[in-house]
Amino acid sequence: MYKKDLRTKYYIIKDGMLFGRVWSLDSAQKICLTHNAAYCCIYEHLLMIDDEWLYKLYEKYVGPLPPPPMNIESMAKELFTAFEELKVGYIPKPSCRDVLRTMYTERNTWTKEEICLMIPKCKWATIRVGMSQLKPEGIHIKHEGDGFYVRQ
Repeated sequence: MYKKDLRTKYYIIKDGMLFGRVWSLDSAQKICLTHNAAYCCIYEHLLMIDDEWLYKLYEKYVGPLPPPPMNIESMAKELFTAFEELKVGYIPKPSCRDVLRTMYTERNTWTKEEICLMIPKCKWATIRVGMSQLKPEGIHIKHEGDGFYVRQ
């Protein structure tokens, strides 16, 4: 067994389809935020997604749905096993600018602490550069005092 086999893989699920996978939780959360998707790293997380998505995924990657009554726990285990056997592409980590763009389209006011929580492992100077790079796109972010960063 290789060390890479012991790493946790996070599968990204979007609109009932397997979108890809990533290696870290931070990247999974950023991708899910920017693409409006869900993720799972163990089969129990598949139980938290919509049943409709679970049925679509099961039909696509495992086979026809079992006859009623369906045991969702066993379906999730079979589906996760099928994910492990697939050669799914890896999704690159989104840039700081992409995360900021998504954040400021959802809400107009964020605090510095909230921004740092949404973009972990990123220096504040890099985040400020990302804010300035969004100006040509019409997203003007200005510091309003007391740690609030507001979209103008």
